[in-house]
Amino acid sequence: REASRNDGKPVPWTMNTKGNGAPAWQDDSLKVRFLTGTDPFAYLFLSASGARFTGQGGRAMTIKPANQQWRTAVHTTPQTWSAEIAIPAEVREGLKIFLESFNRTGIGPERTFYRFRSWRRWFVTGGEADLVFERPPAQPSRSYTVRLHFAELDQVKPGERVFDVRIQNKTVIQGLDVVSEAGGCRTALTREIEGISASDTITIGLLPSADSKLPAILSAIEIAQDQ
Repeated sequence: REASRNDGKPVPWTMNTKGNGAPAWQDDSLKVRFLTGTDPFAYLFLSASGARFTGQGGRAMTIKPANQQWRTAVHTTPQTWSAEIAIPAEVREGLKIFLESFNRTGIGPERTFYRFRSWRRWFVTGGEADLVFERPPAQPSRSYTVRLHFAELDQVKPGERVFDVRIQNKTVIQGLDVVSEAGGCRTALTREIEGISASDTITIGLLPSADSKLPAILSAIEIAQDQ
């Protein structure tokens, strides 16, 4: 959520509560209601401070899953704050959810910064959407070119930092000595590896040689899909 503004400047977040069981709704917060089957709905208030409060039905009470298995995290800057909730896979079957954001700064609307109700297919903006907890389908493998950029920034002599580079668990560069190949320190070196096959993950490993005195280095990575 983006911060409210006063005279063009972001208004500080209200986030005074701390810990589990705190009245998180008094802060800038996110309210999440969960419903599975015929069970009473559970709810969770998560403050921009990271504090949270859980309940069930119309009564405030401690919900074991929400406190122990349902992990939460927040990230707050002066301009924005975001919330993340990890839900155990075993409770995702038939899960329905309602989200609502609260503004406690006193500047701007108090609520409905964002609303989503999956079981009534309703957005506050009037659109429609489904909330789906499923693993996305596997992507087909594609071919990529990987460019690795190196620069030795320390006063290192040839032979002091030597390492292998592995991509997708295959050695693509063996015995790389950056300062030697680049011709000196603070000199850029780029190595390009074509035809790397991947669907959704490219793994790059840097393995120091047995006689290397220093750990491996890597300055930048470029990945481009081959045409």
